[in-house]
Amino acid sequence: SVLSSSAQYGDMLRAQEKFAAATGTNMQTVARELQNTTKFAINFQEAAQFSSIGRLAGFTTEQVKKLAQIGTSAATILGRDVPDALSRMFRGVAKGEPEILDELGIFIRLDNAYKEYVKTVAKGQRVIDLTAAQRRQATFLAAEQAGKPMAEGNADAQINDIIKAQANFTNALKDTM
Repeated sequence: SVLSSSAQYGDMLRAQEKFAAATGTNMQTVARELQNTTKFAINFQEAAQFSSIGRLAGFTTEQVKKLAQIGTSAATILGRDVPDALSRMFRGVAKGEPEILDELGIFIRLDNAYKEYVKTVAKGQRVIDLTAAQRRQATFLAAEQAGKPMAEGNADAQINDIIKAQANFTNALKDTM
């Protein structure tokens, strides 16, 4: 319901303020940057959720923005809903689930991603010894590489004005509650 959604939104904002105080990472600033990266195809709550997933998975703000850029490009190329594409992008990379990324046209193999990470970043380590954080970074790097042509080839993608208006309306509605 609308009331329940508004309550969750308020809870999320308060939790993010506490997170910012504890870590120095202002999630609301990251969310605004994410909205800008997606050309305002997502509302603030969606941006805050995606930025939280990305930052809590250990990605930098720049990496979070890169995931949003690739996901937005995939959505526009494939004619998909941007929030749905971003959900798949963030879940696929954070959870190391390439099947989810496949649905966006981003094809990676985790075993190859881990081997490449050991070869280029974690030199001297064995794949089996990679931490969960390192595996997520390896997945990010592979997804970034696979999605790069899509993002660069669609850098000037246009977001439908109706989609932007819908996101802005949702923001305004939440702000009044």
